[in-house]
Amino acid sequence: GPPLGGQQSQPSAGDGNQDDGPQQRPPQQGGQQQQGPPRPQGKPQGPPQQGGHQQRPPPPPHGRPQGPPPQGGRPQGPPQGQSPQ
Repeated sequence: GPPLGGQQSQPSAGDGNQDDGPQQRPPQQGGQQQQGPPRPQGKPQGPPQQGGHQQRPPPPPHGRPQGPPPQGGRPQGPPQGQSPQ
């Protein structure tokens, strides 16, 4: 009985050999990395889209000019418009 226990230690070594197999596969993936560089060309298209967002902020300011007109009834109206700024 006891001697058999020693044999069990040998099978464990066999498992180690299986691990060596997967290690050889990673190198093959290195070839795929070369295909990656061409993709960056698609990124330049992204920045232009951001430029469009910048155009949106300016419109809101137009809402402020509507406030001063009521004060326009007074001759001093125009100069006051500059004070808010």
